[in-house]
Amino acid sequence: MDMPSNEEVIDFVHKNFGQESSKNLKNINKGGNNNQKGRDYENQFLLYKTFEIANKYSHSCANQVVESQVIGFVDDICHIDYEVSTKYNFQAKNSSGDAAKWTDEISSRFRKQRSIDTNIFKVDTTENCLLVSSEKHASENQEKIPTDLKNNDT
Repeated sequence: MDMPSNEEVIDFVHKNFGQESSKNLKNINKGGNNNQKGRDYENQFLLYKTFEIANKYSHSCANQVVESQVIGFVDDICHIDYEVSTKYNFQAKNSSGDAAKWTDEISSRFRKQRSIDTNIFKVDTTENCLLVSSEKHASENQEKIPTDLKNNDT
């Protein structure tokens, strides 16, 4: 038996519960799809980083930590390389819209994350990355990184 189409469900909701309910349902569905798209993007990058690290440290990964959704200001993916005392943080944005643009807020979050990493994680270096799927935004973002962040953040 086939699943009803989204439009069939939306039409039903519109007819039975009204326009506001159908609009709300569309927004719920859009949010869920966007969240899934973002999770897929993060998970793909997490796998990429894990394989990259495993290849680089094929002798032993004992001093490597890779996690997702670590509490912090740059929280999507983190890799701690204790062999070189560096923590790499990634904020993933699978968007071609404003979410993928470098902002003062991103700069502030990266600075705060660096302080957390130095004082709590006890690493010597932090590298933060606004990971975007839009090549256009990636290129534009490089030009917007403040001078004090350019050496360690991308």
